[in-house]
Amino acid sequence: MAKLTMEFIGFSDLEGHLTVGGGIPTLSRTKQNTYLCTIESTEKSLEVVIHKSHRYTGRLWFFWNLLFFFISILGIFDVRPNKKFPVLDGRLRIPLEEDTSLLIRRLDFADGAPLFAVENGEAEVLSNLQYYDKEARRRHKIFSRFKLIATVLLVLLLIIILAF
Repeated sequence: MAKLTMEFIGFSDLEGHLTVGGGIPTLSRTKQNTYLCTIESTEKSLEVVIHKSHRYTGRLWFFWNLLFFFISILGIFDVRPNKKFPVLDGRLRIPLEEDTSLLIRRLDFADGAPLFAVENGEAEVLSNLQYYDKEARRRHKIFSRFKLIATVLLVLLLIIILAF
């Protein structure tokens, strides 16, 4: 059984955005503000995926946002998204030996720049990209206009109902 130890430096929020071998690993945070992940596997190699996108992507983006809009009481308690909509997309394949150690450092964000650098250990980089999602930004503008119109219509409806 091979053991893989990975250390992620510079990632602010990695939980929920990292999969190793198709599963979600348990991450521990150190005092130096890095993430540590230890995995034992019988496979010869594991694929590590770091992927972060927004709720404005996907087929049902409008209906999910509509649901969140009404649950958050017309968007008052809704989480505000990053207006630039950065997407992180990194994949790497790690060949496993008895005891494999890997150090992955997050690079500064720039549109079209690499996401990470592998500093210690051997890894085959399949995808290493970070960029701004222009489609999500366009969808956010569309949905913001919809929220404004829906809020005005609901307030007018409430005024009409209370007036009579």
